Amino acid sequence: MSSEHEKFIENVSYIKDGGQKIHRVVHINCGDGLYYELCNESLPDVEYLGYASSKKSAELLKSRWDYDSFFYRKLTKLDEVLWMDTDLLVLSIDEDFKEEAKSVLELEFSNIIIPSL
Repeated sequence: MSSEHEKFIENVSYIKDGGQKIHRVVHINCGDGLYYELCNESLPDVEYLGYASSKKSAELLKSRWDYDSFFYRKLTKLDEVLWMDTDLLVLSIDEDFKEEAKSVLELEFSNIIIPSL
């Protein structure tokens, strides 16, 4: 397991140890889907939703991991109800995503993890 993934598990443990329940994790710009696996290992009763940066990526992730857990949708099209029910936001930022990420960070979330890329 990489140090980045170990840090994710530590952060999730910190959130849980603080008495906060995590029911849904939303991962924006979810890359190769490894956080889906990490959530399954460390948060087995939690709903994970990964949003990919392209339709092709989303289809590949659906075939590799779980069809119902990965999606393609522009950030501007994400449903506000989804945000309200999210306990943990994982926001992976790359060069192409910086401007869109700013608008996400303006929203209020209980917990945000921004992994290093």
